[in-house]
Amino acid sequence: MFVLYFIASIFVLSGNYFIIKRLLAIGDVNHHFFAILISIVPIGFHMYIVKFGIIPLFGIDVFDNDFFTFSALLFSVVGGVPYAIAKRMMY
Repeated sequence: MFVLYFIASIFVLSGNYFIIKRLLAIGDVNHHFFAILISIVPIGFHMYIVKFGIIPLFGIDVFDNDFFTFSALLFSVVGGVPYAIAKRMMY
């Protein structure tokens, strides 16, 4: 289960980069706002797992698995990296 979660999180992070990069290329303030919101959604998902110990979409209990909880915490910290990289590449 952890491997599936890890791979899905990596794909979401890489997909977010391309979406955010495209939004930042437009240059409008509203698109920058939506790029920030898109980078916040995965952070909220991972922090939900850290706080409640349940994967929200599937209802799988991971409360007793410390490795899973710490990896969710790591992904929540790394969730803002695609925005930072895309912003640095654009300007």
